[in-house]
Amino acid sequence: MKKKNLFLICAFIILSATMISCNNSGLNEDVRSDVSEPVTEAASIEVDISYGNSLDTASEPESDPEPESETMTEVDKSENSESYEDPQFTIMDPDLDIVVTDGTEYYEGFQVDNILHSSDGLPDLYYHIYVPESYNGDKAYALYIVLPGHGAYYFDGKKSAKNLYDEYYATEAKKYNDEMIIVAPQLEDYDEEMDDLAASEEIHKPQVIRLTEYILSTYNINRDKVYISGFSRGGEVMSLAVSERPELYSAAVHMSSIWRGDASIISREHFPLYFAIGESDEAYGSEPVKKTYEEIASVYEKEGLSKEEMNNLLVLDIKDWDYFTSQDYDNQHFGADLFAYDRAIMGWLLNHE
Repeated sequence: MKKKNLFLICAFIILSATMISCNNSGLNEDVRSDVSEPVTEAASIEVDISYGNSLDTASEPESDPEPESETMTEVDKSENSESYEDPQFTIMDPDLDIVVTDGTEYYEGFQVDNILHSSDGLPDLYYHIYVPESYNGDKAYALYIVLPGHGAYYFDGKKSAKNLYDEYYATEAKKYNDEMIIVAPQLEDYDEEMDDLAASEEIHKPQVIRLTEYILSTYNINRDKVYISGFSRGGEVMSLAVSERPELYSAAVHMSSIWRGDASIISREHFPLYFAIGESDEAYGSEPVKKTYEEIASVYEKEGLSKEEMNNLLVLDIKDWDYFTSQDYDNQHFGADLFAYDRAIMGWLLNHE
C-alpha cells in the first residue's frame, strides 16, 4: 500500500512538471512572435533617400534610375523634342559660355531662326541648320557652313531665311552628302556708321568662328570634313575667319568676292581653297582674286608641289560670259547662283578629303 501511494505521488509530480514546462514554452513562443513581427516588417523596407522611393528588399533589387536631363538641347532629338513648341534658352557649352534659342519653324528641312547668344559682347547671330534624320550622334558627320551675300543678311528680321530661299548653296548641298550637317548663319546688317570691312572684321568674323566652335562642340563632327563657303560679302567674312582659325576648317570655296584675310596663312598651312568668280564680276572684278591666287601659288611652286598636289590645295576658276549667258544670267556677280549647281565647284569642296 505504501509503495502504491508513493508511486501515485511520483506520477503526480512528473505530470505537474510536464504541464508547467509546456505552458512556459507556449508563452515564450507567443512572446517571440509578438516581438519579432514589427522587426521583420521594418527590415523588409528600405528608403532610397536619393530619389524618395520605397524599395521592397524581398523583390529583385532595381538599379538607380538615370537622372533626367535638366534641359533639352538641340543635339538631343529625343521624344521630348517632338512636343517642343516654344523657343527656350539652353546653355550648350559652359566652356564656350554660349546660349542658344531654338527656332520653331522649318524650310526645306532647315530649322530656321535659331539664335546664338554670346556673353562676350557680340550681337546675337541668327542661323539655320539642317540635321539629317539619320543623325543620332553615334557617327561623325561632315559639316558645311554657308555664308551669304549682303543682300541676304538679316536686317532686323525683315529678311528671315532669305539666305536659304534666295541663295541655293545650303539647300543644294544636301544632294552631295546625306551624312552632312549644314549650317547657314544669317549675318546681321551693321550700323550705318561702320564700314564694310570693319563690320566683317569686328562683328561677323568672330560670330562665324563662335558658331563654328559651338557646332563642333555640340554635334559629332568629322574634323576632316568641316567645309565653309562664302558668296560676295560672305566671302570676305569667310576669308577673315579661315585666316584667323584655319584649324577649324578643312576646305573652303570663295565665290564672287575679294580676299580680305591673310593669304600667307593659307599657304603656310596648306589650306585647301577654291576661287570661283566671273571674269568681269560687276562687284569686285576678277583681278584681286587672281593676285591672291598667284601669291599663294608662288609659295607652293617654290616648295616644289606637283600639279596634282596644287590642284588639291588651290584652284582658280574664272568663268567667262558664256558660262552665265548660256544659263540665262546677264549679271556675272549674281550669276554666282549657278555655282550652287556646279558640281566641279561644290563637288571639289564637299567631297574634299
